[in-house]
Amino acid sequence: EEAEMNCQRAVEINENLVPVHLTLGLLYVETGKYDDAHRKFQKAIELDPTNVDAYLGRATAFSEQGKLDEAESIYKKVIAKKPDYWAGYKDLGIFYYLHGRYQDAALQFEQVVKLTPLNAGAYRNLGATYFYLDQRADAIIMFKRSLEIEPDYSVYSNLATLYFYEKLYRESASMYEKALELQDTDYEVWGYLASAYRYGGIESAKMIEAFKKAKSLAEKQLDVNPLDQFVLSSIAGCYEGLSKPDSALTILKEVEAMKPKEVEIMFRLGDIYEQLGNRDKALYWLGNAVQNGYPLKELERMPGLEDLRTDKRYLDKFAKTN
Repeated sequence: EEAEMNCQRAVEINENLVPVHLTLGLLYVETGKYDDAHRKFQKAIELDPTNVDAYLGRATAFSEQGKLDEAESIYKKVIAKKPDYWAGYKDLGIFYYLHGRYQDAALQFEQVVKLTPLNAGAYRNLGATYFYLDQRADAIIMFKRSLEIEPDYSVYSNLATLYFYEKLYRESASMYEKALELQDTDYEVWGYLASAYRYGGIESAKMIEAFKKAKSLAEKQLDVNPLDQFVLSSIAGCYEGLSKPDSALTILKEVEAMKPKEVEIMFRLGDIYEQLGNRDKALYWLGNAVQNGYPLKELERMPGLEDLRTDKRYLDKFAKTN
């Protein structure tokens, strides 16, 4: 509210300042007011037709609205207009990553590394993409390179995820704890830590506390944007981990009504439904995730899906994919 109030005051003083409209556009994207965001980015473009960040902002708004063709088109136009601007490749890479196009994402992130070889975030993004491409050795190299440039909680978190998939749950928990020593306000990392405790057989009290912390932080994030499907699905997962199935189901239905387009959200819905004992819904959403680009091998590694993977319907559904 304070951010919007100050931006509006800035507009009153001078309505022809591009940074003011850009800031309002970004604010509206983060708070789920996508139509307002488009208007502000368009105003910035009218004032400065060469402003790349305004076009990237519109692309992000389109992506959040599920208008994928429009978003991709703008990302590509930005790169064509300014091929030496690393952020264009980064944003297009994230777009591809979120929609399961990992090979396309890797090509974009590799270009970011070429343009900005000391950009720690570029190596983080590339490492995460290699992870989903099953290039684990390359992923570790990228994460370590990122840490050489700048110690970062997200890199420790990513390394923890690698350990998690290798069923090294205690090592995974240790790395998540190290990440939280650097930054303890990320609801996702708290949730991942809770899962590492859960499957590592680490005392249940620590698991419950981690799930509670994750839920509390996610709910604060939801205050910013109540339409954030990723945050909502995370809260549903926390409720499931805290043995509150009715609360989890209420949120899952809310996310389903939004018709999610991102493969990670589809996967999360399927995973949570499986933990809640709804095999039909689990198969439906996991099938959607894989069909739209989510790696089948990630399903094969998830400890919470062990029983599902023995189901004949699962075997029949994914036989051709496999």
